Amino acid sequence: MDDKERETYERGIRKDIDILYQIPQVLRQARLVCDALPNGSKSREKVIRCIRQLRRDLIQLDVVCQDIEWSMTSRNLKQQEKFFKNFSSNTQTANT
Repeated sequence: MDDKERETYERGIRKDIDILYQIPQVLRQARLVCDALPNGSKSREKVIRCIRQLRRDLIQLDVVCQDIEWSMTSRNLKQQEKFFKNFSSNTQTANT
């Protein structure tokens, strides 16, 4: 991937993340629309399906992010343990 493609890709990711910050506003709008539409309306059912799918997708996103955070934390702890083990053995060698 060259620099221009990478820049375009990263710009797209930033836009996607910016949209996530708009979720509360979109949900308020969806609620207003649902409240205004009669029960059994096809449009109301479509909005409800979209909200339920969004809920599932957000849960999935949360799980993925938690897995990544756990992996990063685990890796960092292993690196710290290795560092302190090496540091400890180097200090003991220097004291003898």
